[in-house]
Amino acid sequence: MESTPGQRQHQQSVQTRLFYRENSQLYGSTAGAEIATRNQHHNIIPALKSSSIVGSGKSELRDESHRSIGFAVLCGPACGSRIVVVGGPLIGLIAGMALTVASGPVSKSSDMCSKGYYILWTLFFLQFFTCVSCLFEDQIGKFDWRQRYIGKIRFAAFDAVSGTRKILVATEQNVLAALHPKSGNILWQQVLEKDESVQHMHVGKELVSVSGGPRVHVRAWDKTNGLLAWEWSLSQQQSARARWAVDKGRLYHVVPLDGQLEVSAFSLESGFDLGSRRLAAPWTAGGAYDCVLVGATVVCVTQHSFYWTSLADGGAFAEVPLASFDLTPAAVPVLSGVGELAFSLRLPGKQTVFLMGDKGPRAIHEASATASLLATPFDSNIMFKLENKPDSSALQVSAVSLNTGVEVDEYSSTLILGSKFSPCTLTAAICIKDECAAVLSGDDHTISFVNIPGQITWTREEALASIISTEIIDLPVSDLDAAIESEFGSKQAGIVGMVMRRLTSQVMQIKVLAQTVLGLVQPASSSGPSRASLIRDTFGLHKMIVAVTSAGKAFGIDNLRGELIWQIQLPRFAPLHVGKSPVVPLYVLRTTSHVPFTPLCAILGKDRLTGEGLAVAFEPIKGLVLSSDALGYKVQQVMQLPHPDDEFLRGLVVLDDQLKVHAYPPESKANAIKQAASLYMFTTWPAKGTFAGFSFAHSTKQDLVATKVWELQLPDGPDREVVAVVGKNPTERVNSQGRVLADRSVMYKYINPNLIAIISQVSDSSHKYILNMYLVDGVSGAVVHSATHKRARAPVNVVHSENWLVYSYFNEKMRRTELASFELYEGKSRSNTTAFSSKSNSVRPLVEQQAYIFPSTVDTMKETITEKGITSKHLIMALPNGNILELPWMFVDPRRPTVQTGEMRDEGVIPYTPELPIPPDAIINYNQTVNRVRGIHTAPSGLESTCLVLVYGLDLFYIRVAPSKAFDLLKDDFDHFLIAAVLLGLVIASYVTKKLAARKARNQAWK
Repeated sequence: MESTPGQRQHQQSVQTRLFYRENSQLYGSTAGAEIATRNQHHNIIPALKSSSIVGSGKSELRDESHRSIGFAVLCGPACGSRIVVVGGPLIGLIAGMALTVASGPVSKSSDMCSKGYYILWTLFFLQFFTCVSCLFEDQIGKFDWRQRYIGKIRFAAFDAVSGTRKILVATEQNVLAALHPKSGNILWQQVLEKDESVQHMHVGKELVSVSGGPRVHVRAWDKTNGLLAWEWSLSQQQSARARWAVDKGRLYHVVPLDGQLEVSAFSLESGFDLGSRRLAAPWTAGGAYDCVLVGATVVCVTQHSFYWTSLADGGAFAEVPLASFDLTPAAVPVLSGVGELAFSLRLPGKQTVFLMGDKGPRAIHEASATASLLATPFDSNIMFKLENKPDSSALQVSAVSLNTGVEVDEYSSTLILGSKFSPCTLTAAICIKDECAAVLSGDDHTISFVNIPGQITWTREEALASIISTEIIDLPVSDLDAAIESEFGSKQAGIVGMVMRRLTSQVMQIKVLAQTVLGLVQPASSSGPSRASLIRDTFGLHKMIVAVTSAGKAFGIDNLRGELIWQIQLPRFAPLHVGKSPVVPLYVLRTTSHVPFTPLCAILGKDRLTGEGLAVAFEPIKGLVLSSDALGYKVQQVMQLPHPDDEFLRGLVVLDDQLKVHAYPPESKANAIKQAASLYMFTTWPAKGTFAGFSFAHSTKQDLVATKVWELQLPDGPDREVVAVVGKNPTERVNSQGRVLADRSVMYKYINPNLIAIISQVSDSSHKYILNMYLVDGVSGAVVHSATHKRARAPVNVVHSENWLVYSYFNEKMRRTELASFELYEGKSRSNTTAFSSKSNSVRPLVEQQAYIFPSTVDTMKETITEKGITSKHLIMALPNGNILELPWMFVDPRRPTVQTGEMRDEGVIPYTPELPIPPDAIINYNQTVNRVRGIHTAPSGLESTCLVLVYGLDLFYIRVAPSKAFDLLKDDFDHFLIAAVLLGLVIASYVTKKLAARKARNQAWK
């Protein structure tokens, strides 16, 4: 069909307008003209589609710096006057060519333009397939693993109404989660804020949680996927005796006041205030009492009577004397809820179960005071009773009918736990038809699922959600290598004994070789790590993770698979405290390198009952407790000896609260006295702001004596608080003693192994908070350097390594997190070329310092460490969003210049920019979120390029990092056959060339 002259003139004039939206304003230009925009091209598409476009053309998209960011290719009336494609320069170029070919002259038919239209839309979708940095599927979990935990159970309930049965829990770590009843795996998880304690949980059509304080948040969660359904909040008076209850679409809040009980009611879904009332409760005025909510009824007890009333009716309290139940307690009993209709009254030696009815409580059953009681929901009318048998590793489970109070024999069973379990309590129970199940929560934070009658189906070790201290320990060598080491380690064997030992080891080597060739060596079991698999590998990557928790449990974890090898139960063990932070000193007294001596570790804490020191020594590979000693004093400070004794044991020197010195284990006392002349100890009293150093030079031949040699008192101030005291890693090695400058001179590092970083916080009327940093020599007490940050406060995280220091803090003035970086140098001449001495060193270091803006808060951070210290240092930082960032030291280098010079460029120092980036490719845990990180532990491997990293908090995450790339290890995809073929070809070629050269020389000789 031929176009009319008017149509041709209209098409050839091509007055095309391109519209795009920026800050709610429309802009336009003629087709082919430049478009200045600050937005990316994908934000222009919606506005362009809605614009009026005539003709065909291609417009180049440019930013405000006139840099090309893409092209918009348009098709005129023949294509419906629509945008065809908006893309990058390459896509725009191809699209423009396709548009020219497809549309052709104006006289061409419209079906050609229609074909071009589909081609261009295909190109439009192809532009979204771009190259990205990512992991291959076979690399996920190859060098890392993550384990998810939820913590100790506070509330639990079964969901038997939804299509998939699940266990809904709320924990003391403020986590809401759903567990699979068959495996115990986490189906979904919601981690609340750290200070948002879960006060109540109700399971109905949805999971309703009440959390927070003083601002209380009421939320409903979908039981299937854990998504938030609705939320509202309120401000309520907080009290340790406050109680919450949900009944018939209402949320009740009960708070005891002076002589009264305030009951507030709210609509559950909307949060509408339905009013509050105060009920007369004279027993709450200074008297001893206890209250519990049983469904919609509040029940209180004093030493003489029961009191109860309905929350819905709001009537006065009814009273019934305890004497009517033949109860005459000497003290106020303890009430606890047993179910929706029952509660228990605990007295010394026994507890009585009461069923709440319309006429008041009715006693139905008696149990021991230590029994755990819980009634099932719905209409089963069954109450389960769990009793921990004394001096036994078993639990007795029995069932009682709530109607008659008589035990039901068909549900009675005995659970065999073994020595790894602690006393348990019932947290949830259910009976559907003839099948019953229960959830047990142990004092050691374990969660167990039990089929009744039956045995424990699965157990979750939730103590791993409360790790305090960790160490990564080398595994022992194989039996064959141990025999070889013992061959050269024996000094009293004599010539004949050494020859026999040599022959025996060689016979063992031949035997192992024959078994390996014939395939007679049995592989390790796939169901779990065996003793044979726990041996040191060639590159030192296979190690044992030892973790100590606040629940009084220690674990041994295989670092390659994350599997539990052993666990140790410490019933009376509790962590020490420095300020508000719990600490458990964990030391490796003897490593696995000294065959045939047993490797040894020790942890120090306090007795949960007496508060005195408690020391536990154990073998870290098998998890065998060798001794558990009550020290008889309170621990103030502990230090490990720098040099081992003849049996390669590095003991501990312990300073008690009376400043007396002790040695642990006791047999290491002689070695400590031998080294006493060069021993110094540093300790602190955070509440007083006092720091002191002690010398052991005045020790006698029989006893260790600590003499105070210096004391530092921080300036007084309101709300003074010591927020961080950090020393250097004693196992760290410094490879380079200086930094080479551009003029080939050397700036020597100030490497003081006794340097301690102290950070304190005080409040100020004009600056709100002031943060002070001190670098103190732990031997002499000299303040090497100090810095002050006004209008800055905690949280503070410190990394102290080699000659540099980095710490994060919150800038209140700018409302952001900042990093302060310090680097110390002696100058271009060294004061001591042998060993550093704090007593003889008088050099005042040169300090380079700089501050940076970090776009996120920091939970904790740690530096990488390698065996020889050659590899570059990186910072491992845990962010609140669950990401683990690996930040190179060069980004926080305090010598970064504001103006780049040739000298700095030659040194490899990048220019200074205040903002630090968070590159996505520097997130080492990719999409595996690690919740609520408390600490990071780094350890060297046998490879200088590789550092082992363990991140612990609510979850566990392990990975290997190579800050300077894996320069000493071939990649997994290295083509060994190709290099072997090339080498073989070169050998053959050289041999053939040699033969040909010899033949040529022989022929030349005959001419």
